[in-house]
Amino acid sequence: MSDRKGGFTQETYDEVNQKVKDAGGDTSHAGRQTIRDTGKLHPLVDPAGYDLIRRSLPRYLGETFKLPNGMPMLTETLGDTTGSMGGNVKLMFDSLPKFYSLLTEGKYPVLGNYDPQVMNAIFGDVQDNFVLARTQAEMDKKIAEQLTLMVPEREGGDSDEDPEYGLFGAAYLTDAFISRYGLKYYHFMVTDAKSHGRVDKRNLVRVFSEEVFEKVKENCQISFDEKNLPDTKDIVKALQKQAHAFAILVESPESYWSKFYGPENVVVIDSTENLPYVQSTLIGLTEGVFGLNDVTEYLKSVGLNKAEAIKIQRAVANIPVGAQTQFENFSKIPKKGSIFANKHDLWPLEITDMENHKPEKPKQHTWM
Repeated sequence: MSDRKGGFTQETYDEVNQKVKDAGGDTSHAGRQTIRDTGKLHPLVDPAGYDLIRRSLPRYLGETFKLPNGMPMLTETLGDTTGSMGGNVKLMFDSLPKFYSLLTEGKYPVLGNYDPQVMNAIFGDVQDNFVLARTQAEMDKKIAEQLTLMVPEREGGDSDEDPEYGLFGAAYLTDAFISRYGLKYYHFMVTDAKSHGRVDKRNLVRVFSEEVFEKVKENCQISFDEKNLPDTKDIVKALQKQAHAFAILVESPESYWSKFYGPENVVVIDSTENLPYVQSTLIGLTEGVFGLNDVTEYLKSVGLNKAEAIKIQRAVANIPVGAQTQFENFSKIPKKGSIFANKHDLWPLEITDMENHKPEKPKQHTWM
């Protein structure tokens, strides 16, 4: 597991997992308790909680704003938890150590140049008590803790669902610092169904609160006509402007989602069992860490058997390989150890600047 400063580790995962074991193996035990006590989602995973906008920002170490692990790179997984997909929260939780290690460790750490920040979201349909749950962008034990606050309702069968509210949040209520360099973060929607193809005002307010349109305007400088809201095509298009967005389909109608994502961003798999490997492969290819011909060897090197590795290689064969590397600032992103004069500056101090820079009065650790 990664030894990054303040990063996710096997030890921190084990602490949270022990609480799951103590609760009889119920991954969502903490979330169920909150709902029993309050009738609401925990604020950390309530889309209307914590100011609505999910922010992925640099964390610093020391009085001169030093980057301990590099610039943040957000990954968000939006998982279907209806019908046969109801076990996805447990799968996300159980696979978290593997997923984070694929991002940060080994011969091909696919986000090795960044500080990975992980978000998880789950969706159902508008008939459920809670249409959407969405965590904060985290980089340590909180990733696992917040997964235990997410409760799959498992309703709705495998007919049309409502991922649009999760996609809406990703597109319009996400502030990823990496976007300020002209790079994109990563978003993965995982489903086995079609959608209803729209959002409506009543449910947007229900999910995100009465502040939703105000917060969209604050974050994106967009004012929606509340009587003419974006449809699925519009929402995905907006998401793709700031994220490498992939639809990962489990025996789901490929042609339906290709209309919105484009066929090059749709990946069809047998099950979610190997989801972390699929995601890390998509990231590695997009970041130019390896090429299509290297996928099988990469996956074998991180513990997957050859047959499953070949399946994944075929599934991702049409994606835009190296898409992230085409952006002007790809090779200029500040690296681990960079020092900044001010919080949230885009560019670090030069050596000459560092020699002349006098820090303010010493402060305690500052992560965000």
